[in-house]
Amino acid sequence: SPLVSDLLVKANVIEKKSSGMMSSWKTTLAIVTADSFLHLFEIPSSAKVSNGSAPEVAFHALVPPVDVPNAESAKTNVPGKVIKDWFKMLHPAASLALPNCTITFKDESDTCSFEITERV
Repeated sequence: SPLVSDLLVKANVIEKKSSGMMSSWKTTLAIVTADSFLHLFEIPSSAKVSNGSAPEVAFHALVPPVDVPNAESAKTNVPGKVIKDWFKMLHPAASLALPNCTITFKDESDTCSFEITERV
């Protein structure tokens, strides 16, 4: 699993608000790497993952189930179920270079929210 990589510094499941007038909160796997990047992976709404869930659970929601052949299926030469474009969920929805970012904390009493702005 990539979650045991030496490059991984921190991983958490958070709620990310998209920009725009009709923005909504999306469950997101946030990963900070040793090379100072923040990668955000949006979790499908069909997954039973929420803010505070274990990062491993969120990661497995991004990867489709693996169909491991057994002796019977090998004899019949029936190929396993192939999921087209299975890897697309493993591309971050956003990647930010943290040295180029500023963080502004919002003054809200019951939540811990902040805004990240990246200078390009």
